[in-house]
Amino acid sequence: MLPTRTPRPEEWPMYRDLKLAMLADSPLAFDDDPTVLASHSAKRWRLAMASRLLPDGCWYVVGDERWLAQAQGRLYGDRHYLLEVYARAELRGTGVAGELLGLAERWAQTRGAETIWLDVAETQTAAINRYLSLGYKFTGEREPHPRYPTVDKLEMRKLLRSS
Repeated sequence: MLPTRTPRPEEWPMYRDLKLAMLADSPLAFDDDPTVLASHSAKRWRLAMASRLLPDGCWYVVGDERWLAQAQGRLYGDRHYLLEVYARAELRGTGVAGELLGLAERWAQTRGAETIWLDVAETQTAAINRYLSLGYKFTGEREPHPRYPTVDKLEMRKLLRSS
């Protein structure tokens, strides 16, 4: 497996490049508007990066000069969520997504979580199949995608440990 690590604040250009690549590659998978993000200043990207490095979350990346994959976790209320899982095309099928998911799941467990949650666009069949293969289950909850109202986002969760 490729080495994974936590990003550093000064790496905001790599974050920007990967985020824009994610949106270009899979616009339905993420909530952000690529046109809006592309117009952000360096200051705005640095702030976005800093907010993802706060203690209530985790962030793992693969790559140094060019980020190749990432996964984020965040605590929202009493739920630990998996966010923005992405691997560039050259890493798909290598197991890197599963490795990143495992890191985020362990982060949630160390914080006492029994369950980790995620939302996935119903059109993202490859991602859905990957999540299912890793033990995630549909909750039955769905809501319209914020940018594509004809597409629903499906809620999934994975039991990390029993009570």
